[in-house]
Amino acid sequence: MNVTLYHWDLPQALQDFGGWENETIVQRFKEYADVLFERLGDKVKFWITLNEPFVIAAQGHSSGESPPGWHGSIHCRPQPNKAHAEAWHLYHDKYRASQGGVISITINSDWAEPRDPSKQEDVEAARRNVQLVLMIFNKETH
Repeated sequence: MNVTLYHWDLPQALQDFGGWENETIVQRFKEYADVLFERLGDKVKFWITLNEPFVIAAQGHSSGESPPGWHGSIHCRPQPNKAHAEAWHLYHDKYRASQGGVISITINSDWAEPRDPSKQEDVEAARRNVQLVLMIFNKETH
């Protein structure tokens, strides 16, 4: 069985504390993950902590087009990545040996093709476009 801990459905109790905007979400998400690992770990072999943390920040808290539909906020940007790290370490350190599961994250990216594949500048522009989203994600996790 596969389980995704967060895919646009933050438990209401966590949202009520400010959701991804509140820095305490990192510890609260870790506690939420701990409950799920403990209760479902004998059935789950593949865990995903978060679905597309970049989209959570960009579409959920900046443009408002995805849940929770907030506009203009950038305060949540580091929290999903930190929450993933805490949940990953918790599973790795406390549950992996006894449960034998795998834990990861779903990262989104865009794809770009060069306008003219024979032009090196177009090839490089397409490559930079793809790397931009991945770079943003990686920068926020360090």
